[in-house]
Amino acid sequence: MLALTTKARLFVANVHNEAETLCCGISSSELYNHHGKLTHTAQSALRNHNGMAVKKVDIASDGDVILICSIGDSNKQVSSYRLRVSAGSLSTGSSVFKAMLGPRFKEGRQLASSVTAIEIPLPDDDPEAMIMLCRALHLQFVAMPDVLTPAALLALSVVADKYDCTGTLRFASEIWIKNAMHTTVPLDMVNLLTAAYLFQQAKVFGAVCRDALLMSEGDVKPSAGDHPTAIDLCIDHFNTVKHRIEQELVVFIENDIVTRLDSKTSGCSYSCVYKISQLSELQQRLNKALVWPVSHRLYQQTAISLERLLANLGSLDTSPGKVRPCGPKCCHRTASYLSFESTQILYNTKAREIMQSIPQVCYRCVREEGKVVSGGCSHPA
Repeated sequence: MLALTTKARLFVANVHNEAETLCCGISSSELYNHHGKLTHTAQSALRNHNGMAVKKVDIASDGDVILICSIGDSNKQVSSYRLRVSAGSLSTGSSVFKAMLGPRFKEGRQLASSVTAIEIPLPDDDPEAMIMLCRALHLQFVAMPDVLTPAALLALSVVADKYDCTGTLRFASEIWIKNAMHTTVPLDMVNLLTAAYLFQQAKVFGAVCRDALLMSEGDVKPSAGDHPTAIDLCIDHFNTVKHRIEQELVVFIENDIVTRLDSKTSGCSYSCVYKISQLSELQQRLNKALVWPVSHRLYQQTAISLERLLANLGSLDTSPGKVRPCGPKCCHRTASYLSFESTQILYNTKAREIMQSIPQVCYRCVREEGKVVSGGCSHPA
């Protein structure tokens, strides 16, 4: 026992000389109990010293609770995070922590009877997300970044939902999500959508849904890992809407082509070279813009977002190109609607019409009723 005690004393002395990020934060009063034996804290420190990197984060320097989280990297190296926090701050912002640290739970009874900080292991929680959450519960928003990545927002929303802190983070999470919307790439949109759902951000949820629908290339796919069933409902809705819009565009373009092939409305005669050459040029431009035919895009295995598809449709090249009239009395001189300028106006109008017809998804319908409703519900906007 003497040898072990000496080892522990040497270890604690060495720990206090290490960099703060690797310090276990053990005081001499936490080393022994009243029987002169090593406390659980000291034993835990010794185990950490034998192969686990320990990082200390003092969110409340005089805190009475130490939250212990761990995380492993790709090399299977485990790091332990010891977050010193205030029980009062946790209880004020979280009903879960309030119950946990109350008299009905073991942790609460330990807190009431202990003269030193108690330890609460949280092996299932992401350490970085818990650091962010604890800083928010201690009102340390100055120490938090203005912009979070969708992955970081998702991790934070998971622990905020778990510990019932979404109300405390209401205003901060709205700002983070709005800031992330300006920098998020399509592959991260579902993470941002899940974060908005878990943070219960009803106002921005619809906007994120719209961005996910417009920005995702090809079908929208769920992110890896567990996620709420409601997100699957939204993803199914997005893909249904995308397929409907693409089919609507196909019908619109093909009807336009059929109309232009009608000699009574678009050409001098069935042999009008201008009419045929213009349609050929139009098809090439639609093909180059990945708008039509859809089969060509599928053959090339080229995924395109709905936002880009509509933008390409509304901004077709309006130069004359290689199109030439069939003669001095060709229909192109009288039928002005055959020009590429008028075609571009027609297609641009259709693109804007489709964009304006995409309503925002109602958050309350998704969360409370388990269904996706795009406008027309009884809930206030």
